[in-house]
Amino acid sequence: MGQPMRKKVKGKGARYEYTFAKSNPQVTVTWGVSDGDAKSRTAEFVRVAMAQKGTKKEAEKKEKEKNGVIFREGDKVMQIKNNYKLEWKIPPSPENQYIAEEGIGVFNGDMGRIALINDFDEEITVFFDDGREAIYSFNQIDELEHAFAVTIHKSQGSEYPAVIIPIYQGSPKLLNRNLLYTGVTRAKKMVILVGNLGMVNYMIDNVSEMERYTSFAERLREIDSQDDERDIFGN
Repeated sequence: MGQPMRKKVKGKGARYEYTFAKSNPQVTVTWGVSDGDAKSRTAEFVRVAMAQKGTKKEAEKKEKEKNGVIFREGDKVMQIKNNYKLEWKIPPSPENQYIAEEGIGVFNGDMGRIALINDFDEEITVFFDDGREAIYSFNQIDELEHAFAVTIHKSQGSEYPAVIIPIYQGSPKLLNRNLLYTGVTRAKKMVILVGNLGMVNYMIDNVSEMERYTSFAERLREIDSQDDERDIFGN
């Protein structure tokens, strides 16, 4: 994300302003638990920090506000619900002048960037990391959320060049070694842990995991018992 320049702000308490000289869209912040308010503030901070303020290019980027959230061209976003009917395509490339592939279905966890906001047609075009391109109507924006900061749970199955993990106090049942391991292994090249060293040690030592009571094993035994009865009575 570039080396930030720090400047102390006059007033009560220790307050600082951070200015990022360069932007790096390959940095992802992951959270151990879903704290909507804190996560949204972090996402907004990262978005603003990555923006090249004061340049003509940044000023020309279009925005769309929905339910108090501002989406801007270039923003990193994530699909947060399965949409089995949304059409997508892999657009032409310099090597291939024709549409490479078309299909339907964009699913929870798919990540990409807003490529275009069309106010006239009331549409947002998202270019996903896997090369697909999908067009959302303004009424479908609630299927997207900013992905500058995501929970570790939502990041499972994905990898990023660099990952920043805030470590802070939370539910003891969630702060375990497995969660920390999952977050750290999302990073390809670099991972940064920010927060309380004591909490890091606690998570490393906490090897307990929550048990899930799904009654799945009992249901399998019932099905097996029913199959045995059919064999006995010839049904």
